[in-house]
Amino acid sequence: MLVYGVLVNFNIKAAIALAVVVAVVWVAGWIARSTARYVLIADRYRWQQVDQACDAIVRHLPNASTLSRNEVRFVIQTARWDLACLMRDQGRLMDLQRAAHRSTVGLAEGDPLHGELDVRHALLAEQLQAIQTEVEQRLGRLNSLALHSSAIATEEAKRRRSRAAAERARRTLARVDTGIAEAAISATRTDPAADFTERAEAILAAYRELSSERTLGPTPTPHTSGAGDA
Repeated sequence: MLVYGVLVNFNIKAAIALAVVVAVVWVAGWIARSTARYVLIADRYRWQQVDQACDAIVRHLPNASTLSRNEVRFVIQTARWDLACLMRDQGRLMDLQRAAHRSTVGLAEGDPLHGELDVRHALLAEQLQAIQTEVEQRLGRLNSLALHSSAIATEEAKRRRSRAAAERARRTLARVDTGIAEAAISATRTDPAADFTERAEAILAAYRELSSERTLGPTPTPHTSGAGDA
């Protein structure tokens, strides 16, 4: 549909180029899926622990050491695959052990097949014990490395946050000191308008006084009536 839309809206060359890109992506995905390694593991709980430990190591160990992320990922992927194979073999041996035990049902105690099945059952138990010990040791090492790398990475992250906070505090102190110094300098400067204000106030006072005198005017002289006035 996408190629058809390009063909309708643009031209045949664009549609062919898009089709080639889609085909290349599909082939690459198919090759990746076909060459990927898979094993069937029955113990999902234990494998979840393996996944969590491996993810923690790949995420935190490069931040807690001088190892590169690609180096850590390669080593952990290899260890993860080997552990998966061990756990797969463990599951297979457990299935065989159960099958050997079930096969003895109905056989007489003196039957040679019963004896051979007992021997195989003992061998399976021995191999299972060895694999179980190896799985526990490897998982223990992964868990220990995950815990240590996570703790170191967390501590390093705290130190980075502390350094960043200290740097912000230092910048704030510098701004505060600069502001205080500038304010102190401003406070010590004389007011250039102080003398002018005093002169203006004196002029205004004199003007008000003069205006008051003009409003009242001169005091009129009283007229005296004489005896000769008739």
